[in-house]
Amino acid sequence: MAGEAGYGISTMGATFARICTRAGLFVHGYGEYPSLIRGGHNTAGVRVAYEPVTSHSDKIDILLALNHNSIAFQGPEMAPGAVVIYDGESLVWDVKTVDASVRLCDVPLARLTKELGADRVMRNTVALGASMAVFGFEFTHMEEMLQRTFGRKGAEVVTHNVNVAKAGYDFVVANFAAGFPLAGGGTGMFEKKMHPVADAPKRILVTGNDALALGALKAGVKFMSAYPMTPVTSVMLSLASWGTKHNIVMKQTEDELAAMNMAIGASYMGVRSLTASSGGGFALMGEAIGMAAITETPLVAIEGQRPGPSTGLPTWTDQADLRFVMHASQGEFPRMVLLPGDVDESFDMMLKAFNWADKYQMVVLVMTDKYMGESLHTTAPFVHESYVVDRGELMSMDEAMKVVPGTYKRYQFTENGVSRRALPGYPNCIHAVSTDEHKEDGDLDEGSENRIKMVDKRARKLEVLQREAMVANDGAQLYGPAEADLTIVGWGSMKGPIMEAMNTANENGKKVNLLQIKMALPFPSEVVAKVLSGAKKTLLVENNSMAQMAGVVREFTGIAIPNQMLRYDGRPLHSAEILARINTELA
Repeated sequence: MAGEAGYGISTMGATFARICTRAGLFVHGYGEYPSLIRGGHNTAGVRVAYEPVTSHSDKIDILLALNHNSIAFQGPEMAPGAVVIYDGESLVWDVKTVDASVRLCDVPLARLTKELGADRVMRNTVALGASMAVFGFEFTHMEEMLQRTFGRKGAEVVTHNVNVAKAGYDFVVANFAAGFPLAGGGTGMFEKKMHPVADAPKRILVTGNDALALGALKAGVKFMSAYPMTPVTSVMLSLASWGTKHNIVMKQTEDELAAMNMAIGASYMGVRSLTASSGGGFALMGEAIGMAAITETPLVAIEGQRPGPSTGLPTWTDQADLRFVMHASQGEFPRMVLLPGDVDESFDMMLKAFNWADKYQMVVLVMTDKYMGESLHTTAPFVHESYVVDRGELMSMDEAMKVVPGTYKRYQFTENGVSRRALPGYPNCIHAVSTDEHKEDGDLDEGSENRIKMVDKRARKLEVLQREAMVANDGAQLYGPAEADLTIVGWGSMKGPIMEAMNTANENGKKVNLLQIKMALPFPSEVVAKVLSGAKKTLLVENNSMAQMAGVVREFTGIAIPNQMLRYDGRPLHSAEILARINTELA
């Protein structure tokens, strides 16, 4: 689906994806849009299959073109035998610019919209109805979705939308039952029609940001402070929409500095809190992150990557913030940097992030990017009935009552580095909290011996966490055959495209596996070193120009990965590109 911004391109994509999900199909949806308030060219691609799909495609089978740019930009991407749906009465173009096998589906979108008394913007609904007919679905599937979408607005609104969509659907059925005209002459049928899957298990359709927000909700978050910034704005919007039902305060702050400080303040008061920003906003949070670290205040923050430096490409995707997040704020202190690779991991890692932050009183940073954060994906409903909120050494009021006045030490030296934490207002637990180095009771101390002991105390937390709280696959995971001719190293959103390319290659007789790195800190050195030292050939796949993960791997394991596949134009690598590189490497 392609056209000018403001004509519901993303809405069409999401609606099409929901219809297919409810019909038991697997979906992956990816959209692109420029950083303009109005105008510009938008696209929404939805990939549909009977088997799981984890990546967008480099080919288009049905192009819903609402303007000339749609033909100019997406026309070359159409697969042989594809169908282009367009309004020939308002969009005149040279059909010779596309492959001769392309099927032409000329639908008078504007005229049908006008005849039904609908606003011009509802051309998209007519077009979506036409696409469902081309796709091969009964109209009832779209009608049910429109009823669910507009039901709260009343029967009249539902009926109006259904009638508009039905006009596009019926036009295709009535005029193209015998086939579509071909760009090169003759006629042909569309051969990639799909049908609903009977008795398919229930699945949900979520973005990576939805999954992060749901994970925070399940983990018990009650406060979020944030300033809107692509690509993580939808995290705050989701939590805001659930606020009344789940007693969550979502505070839109004046800037990212305030957002981070408020999240730390809420956590200091004992509330599970969250903040989120992209690279530019996260840069402003650096000093406050250090404050959380030295005051040992639990902190969970999401960083959504987009191309920099500075404003860069604000609505596109990238994986170039890895080193930045690993080293945000001055000084040395323990932190966790989590790298979920899909929606399920995004949900699961948020659960763990809050428990780890609380239990070890440390900073936990969760990284995503535009590609994963905003892409749609079908998955099984998130079920974590066994999840238990772990607040670690957080005192209760009853425990505070038993403390002998004057003896409480907020930063007491302990074997595991974690000290008992009392909340403001608790009796018998008055203490100083300072961003200067301090003694066990919180009072300032610049002495050499105390400084060494405090640095070591904070550092011990990460060592204990790795030993006591992490399981085998938390840091890194190997997918595919244990013995392979090519081992691909990837992280974050590249998991999906790599997995799909790997599976296709293996189905074609190759032996390829994927080492997915799921944590940058603490880095899973032992697992990564073991896999890479035994690999016959390696290939790093990343969405940045400096192969940042390769540098991190070498730093922590001493192993170099000189063979690299990098993309840094703001677009994610897709599986077809990676598959072509696999075939080249193993030729």
